[in-house]
Amino acid sequence: MLFAEFVVHGGSGWAGIGVGARDPGEAGGLVARAGRECWQQV
Repeated sequence: MLFAEFVVHGGSGWAGIGVGARDPGEAGGLVARAGRECWQQV
């Protein structure tokens, strides 16, 4: 879903990935957490 959001927003700032997150800081936190999870799975 994260990638879907990223594609929908055309990569216009990762803040767009924060589903329902209106605070850029909150969206950034979601992205950071998702990034860590992805790295842990590799």
